[in-house]
Amino acid sequence: MDWHSHGYRYGIGIEINTWLEKGFHVVVNGSREYLPVASVTYPEMMVCLIHVSKERLLKRLQERGRETPEEIQERIERAESFQVSHPNLISINNNFSLEESADQFIKSFLKQLQPV
Repeated sequence: MDWHSHGYRYGIGIEINTWLEKGFHVVVNGSREYLPVASVTYPEMMVCLIHVSKERLLKRLQERGRETPEEIQERIERAESFQVSHPNLISINNNFSLEESADQFIKSFLKQLQPV
């Protein structure tokens, strides 16, 4: 899998297929824009949409200091433009501390992995 986002190229190697075949769970930090393509290859995947308020995102990007004000505005507009839909969608609110958001992520996925 490979995609272009925010001026960078990203990719995930084919070794994840081997891990999946061996029964491992694989976590990938992907792209909302690439999700439809990934869904064709991995239709059973669970999708975690991590969302954050516009104000919190703005503050975090400004504090990070990597992007220009124009690039920050572009990222915020882009984040607002994507509507994500997937049958195995979990949504995580990332307006909290890293620890709280990570805990929410782990608990959400563990819940999904429990036998019914």
